Amino acid sequence: MKSTNQQIDYGKLGRQRFCKFCYVIKELIQENGLRFDLLIAAGNSGLSLAKFTELIYQEFNKDLPQELYIPFFRYFPGHRDNPDKIFDSKIFLPTIINQVKNSKIEIKNVLFVDDEIGLGITAISIFNLLNQALKEAEKPRIDNYYIVAEDQGFKMPTENSSIKFIPYDFELDGYNNVIFFFNPWEFEKPIIEMFGDDDKFPFHQRTNLLLGLPIKEFNSGHPIYTDRYLKIAQERIPNFNNLQNNYLAFIKTAIKDCFKKDKIVQ
Repeated sequence: MKSTNQQIDYGKLGRQRFCKFCYVIKELIQENGLRFDLLIAAGNSGLSLAKFTELIYQEFNKDLPQELYIPFFRYFPGHRDNPDKIFDSKIFLPTIINQVKNSKIEIKNVLFVDDEIGLGITAISIFNLLNQALKEAEKPRIDNYYIVAEDQGFKMPTENSSIKFIPYDFELDGYNNVIFFFNPWEFEKPIIEMFGDDDKFPFHQRTNLLLGLPIKEFNSGHPIYTDRYLKIAQERIPNFNNLQNNYLAFIKTAIKDCFKKDKIVQ
């Protein structure tokens, strides 16, 4: 809240969020021994969280599930949180059908990750699209659909027991993308100087570039992932590959540190 701005250590808060996300993924795949058939990421921040998830899998020498990335738009650009301007997610159905048909295994257990859940439009829309795609491919519905994200007051659908929401933390009033607050300034500074700060090129987009990931874009009415920002960064930011390698090493160390602290607490 505005009155407590001076009391908040944003870097510390972001690291706490990051570690809590790591703990939840560890609990699912290591302690509970769950095997997921599909990892889903949507939009921009979802890609970063999926990459964090991949690195956690690697930390525990687990086999990665197949992945599905969707350049999801909840609303038409420029109409955020306007219920009259919700984007029709059916445009993504052919992509999902194609993945489902080409899958060599049954898709029974699905993991959806994102930095925050919002109203659940993205997560639930993709759940419905995935089941529709499975039906069209004459394959069984999903057994379990795990959503891991920050809780922002999401109301779980009571009519479907296969959806399981596991929040890694709860919303800090007035703040978005809190998990990305832990990114050190030295990694973000060159990207901000090239593309602009939060209003032009926010946390999650900067993180995507550091992780070598594309960014979603609304291209003539069609959502896509584009690597054009990556190419600009590689061409114009000095030693950008080194910056990416150093950031990846930072994230891997951060994951290890989270689990070291987890052992101490236990």
